[in-house]
Amino acid sequence: MKVAIFVALTLVVLTSGSQTGLRHFKGYQVISALATTREQLDALRVLYFINDYDFWTSPNGLGATDIMAAPELIPQLVQLLTEKGIEFAIKFDDVEKLVEDERIANAKASIGRIDWTSYQPYDSIVQFLTTINSNIATVSVIGQTTEGRDIHVVKFSSGGPPKKSILIDSNIHAREWIAGATGTWIINELLTNSANYTAILQEVDIYVIPMINADGYEYTWTSDRMWRKTRSVNAGSSCMGCDPNRNFPFQWAGESTSSDPCTDIYHGSAPLTEPETQAIDRFVRESEAAGVEFYAYASLHSYSNVMIINLKD
Repeated sequence: MKVAIFVALTLVVLTSGSQTGLRHFKGYQVISALATTREQLDALRVLYFINDYDFWTSPNGLGATDIMAAPELIPQLVQLLTEKGIEFAIKFDDVEKLVEDERIANAKASIGRIDWTSYQPYDSIVQFLTTINSNIATVSVIGQTTEGRDIHVVKFSSGGPPKKSILIDSNIHAREWIAGATGTWIINELLTNSANYTAILQEVDIYVIPMINADGYEYTWTSDRMWRKTRSVNAGSSCMGCDPNRNFPFQWAGESTSSDPCTDIYHGSAPLTEPETQAIDRFVRESEAAGVEFYAYASLHSYSNVMIINLKD
């Protein structure tokens, strides 16, 4: 199968940003900490689970971990890193400037038409999806979010019975805007340059979910640019949302997850509590019951410069 083409499908998008940005990040810094021993890594993992800091990369192994800290917490973070002998450097000295620069760039861009030179809100993405008219593409709604937004999947196929299939999802984490932009770019690429993919679609059906966490994504535009989770209500807690990436049954509540609803890595009170993860689970199960065989599942994320693809044995 000529599926390797998707490893090369990358996107460079000019930055843009939120509309109002009610949460501000003046004085917030991102510090890159380099763990070279197991003891140092364990010290970072303790911080990872207490929810005082926003880890932009997870401390899952030796190497660099990027941590965003509020101004009042920077001194104690620096002190801890120094005590543990962890080398560190300031990667971004004012996160507010990053957010503001993004906001200004977005204000200059055209809102309402996707052109992959700026990011677009959910409604513009939906408009793009619902105007697709192609004999190789079918758009379906596979569920709704907590706040009632549709979750779409676009199927690309040359027709005939189900073939070996690839599923691609994006924007399961709300703040990772470039993931959703990459998802819509892949859709547009297959639509506008379909002749280049004729041979691939004769062998493989391709499914793309361009926006899973639409509620969280919209919240990053209107309220908190760094919001990561869904927007569900957690019983007994004032903290909202769940990390949908950690809400699936496989290894639920395992390593690098939390039972604390206030953390960014909260796994939910049980597997599949979120309508977003329920929609994906149901879609996969119903598709397989109808004869579809998913041989690869690619989940698009940002920042870590990695591509994670699950392949069927």
